[in-house]
Amino acid sequence: MSSRNRSFARNYFTKISFDKAKCDMCLVILSIKGGSTTNLIRHTKTKHPGVDLDNLKKKVPRNSRSPLTLPGDTEVEKQNQKEDSNTQEPSTSTANVNKWPISMNNKNKNDTTTATAVAITTDGWTSLSNYCYLALTVHFINENCELRTFLLDCFKYNERHTAENLAAETKRVLIEWGVYEKIVALVTDNAANMSATARLGGWKHLPCFAHSINLVVLAGLKEIHDTHVKVKGIVEFFKRSPQSAEKLRAVEEQMCY
Repeated sequence: MSSRNRSFARNYFTKISFDKAKCDMCLVILSIKGGSTTNLIRHTKTKHPGVDLDNLKKKVPRNSRSPLTLPGDTEVEKQNQKEDSNTQEPSTSTANVNKWPISMNNKNKNDTTTATAVAITTDGWTSLSNYCYLALTVHFINENCELRTFLLDCFKYNERHTAENLAAETKRVLIEWGVYEKIVALVTDNAANMSATARLGGWKHLPCFAHSINLVVLAGLKEIHDTHVKVKGIVEFFKRSPQSAEKLRAVEEQMCY
């Protein structure tokens, strides 16, 4: 079997047994006895004319569920390994940590002592394990006119998220790091309990701009609710039906889209 045919098989079919493969586009089961791709190519030309058999450069990651691995694919595997070695998949270890707030410690705490005014951002969320967390960050301009940002605290929070409880915890953290008397603004989302937290603490409250934009978009979508539902239904239909999706692609190609 040529490397070209092996590449084609890997990209459009899934091997389900030693002599059977399933088409990833229409889910039809085909025979691949002896590692032959003849049936696969014939099926693709007949049922999926939109697939460009002359340009089989598409590469599917080796750990994908869709590739078909046939006997004798060692050359293809080596090529994939070579290409994959230059690519890092997104993860907590490959994320740009330079954009994360630096955790406050006694060494960089001195930076806040020279600041005359600071802004605080805070938010709470629930993890996938159903644990609640609360985080606070501090932002200020230092003596060199540089914007500085530090993570004051991020901790598991088991109490009720009432304004009274949140205000007490926020005050505790701010006093601990010596910035309580320097706050000029508290930035949070638009939740009622967060607004009340700022009010109880005596801090000027600024709603998060990104969250406000999100609320505007959600409100705007209500004006086109019927159209939104119809479009969503169309998208879901083609997502659920590989056969229909393939027909749609064929029409798009005919119309030069």
